[in-house]
Amino acid sequence: GVSYGKLRLGWAQVGNDADPYQLLDPYASDTPFGDAPRYTASNRLRNYNLKPEQTRSWEFGAEMRFFEDRFGFDVTYYNSKTFNQIVPVDISPLTGFTTKMMNAGTLANKGIELVLDATALSLDNGFRWDVSGTFGMNRNKVVELAEGIETLVLDTYYGVNVEARVGERYGAMYGRKYVRDSKGNIVVGSNGQPLNTSANPFGYLGNYNPDWTAGIRNRFSWGPFSAHVLIDGQMGGTIYSLTTYYGRRSGVLIETLQGREKGRTIAEGGGLIVKGVKVVNGDTVPNDILVDAQAYWRGLGPISESCVFDATYAKLREIRVAYQLPPAVLNRLRISSGEVAVVGRNLALWTDVPHIDPETAFHSGNVQGFEYSQQPTARTIGFSILLTP
Repeated sequence: GVSYGKLRLGWAQVGNDADPYQLLDPYASDTPFGDAPRYTASNRLRNYNLKPEQTRSWEFGAEMRFFEDRFGFDVTYYNSKTFNQIVPVDISPLTGFTTKMMNAGTLANKGIELVLDATALSLDNGFRWDVSGTFGMNRNKVVELAEGIETLVLDTYYGVNVEARVGERYGAMYGRKYVRDSKGNIVVGSNGQPLNTSANPFGYLGNYNPDWTAGIRNRFSWGPFSAHVLIDGQMGGTIYSLTTYYGRRSGVLIETLQGREKGRTIAEGGGLIVKGVKVVNGDTVPNDILVDAQAYWRGLGPISESCVFDATYAKLREIRVAYQLPPAVLNRLRISSGEVAVVGRNLALWTDVPHIDPETAFHSGNVQGFEYSQQPTARTIGFSILLTP
C-alpha cells in the first residue's frame, strides 16, 4: 500500500539582467599608434532601452512511496515562458554596426522530470539489489521574435547556423545539404562529386536538443561488499563534428581508405563511385562516374550534412566496487569505519557517431551541438580509501 505521498504546486516569476556594457556604446582599447593610444568602437550597437528578461513558470509534482518504501517515484511537470530575451540581432552594416542588442524573443519550455527508485531484490542471506532511475524530457518553442524578425541567427561556425525561428524549436541547425532526387538518392555532378545546396545553403540539419535523457543506477550489497553501476545517456539531438571534417580532408580517418585500396589515384588503380544518381537528359540514372578518392573526401567539406550525426549515446559512466573493513581491523587501526574501493569511470560508450564522444561541450551557452577537434574522453580506473576516526 501507500506509505507516503505528497503533492506540490508552484508558480514563480524571476528576472534576468543583461551583461555589463550593453546599454551605452563603449570604446575598447586598441594597439597604440607609436606613443599615441587608440580606441575603437564595437561592431555591436548597444541599446539604452533594454528591458530585463522575465520568466514566468509553474510546475506540478507528486512524490509517492509504496510497500514500506520498497518502491517510490518523484515526478514533476513544468511549464515556463521567457519574455524580452536579450540577444544580439543582425542589422544592416550600412549603419556602422553589424548587430544590435534587443529584447527580441519569447521562448516557451515545458517538460517532465521523473525519478524512480525500488528495491528489486532482498534475500534472507543479506543480499540486496536497489535500482534508481532518472528521466527528463523538455520541449521548447520560439513563440515570437522582435517585430519584423522571423529568424534569429544565434551564431555561425564553419557554414552551420544555429537559429531561432518563429514556430520552431530553439536550437535548430541549418547548413548546406546534399542535393537529392525525389527518392532521396544523392545527386552527383558531371565530375562524379555530390552536389550541394549552394543556391539555398540553409537547409535544416537537425536540432541540438536531445529528445530525452535518462540514467539508471544499480546498487548491489552483500555483507561488507557493495557495488554501484551507473549507465546514462540521451536519445536524439544533432551534432556537427569538426574532427570528421578535418579528418576526412587530411585523409587520416579510416573511411578515407575507401578509393585507395588499390592505388592512391585513379591512374594507379584507385578511385571510387559515389552511391547515388546522375542526371542524363533530364532523367536520373545510377551513377557510374569514377572519382579520385582525395577529391571526393575533400569535396565533402562544403556539405555540412556530411559531418552531421545523430548524437544518441549511452555510457557506462561508473562502476564502483567497495569493501567495508571488519570490526577487528577497525579496532586495530583505532577508527570507527573504513572502506576500500576500486572505481572506474567512462568505461564504455555506445553510439553511432564516428570517431568522437558526442557528449562534448564546445559551448555551454545558446550555441551548442558543435564538436571542434576535442580531446578523446579519458577512461579512468583508480582506488579509494575512506577512513573515519
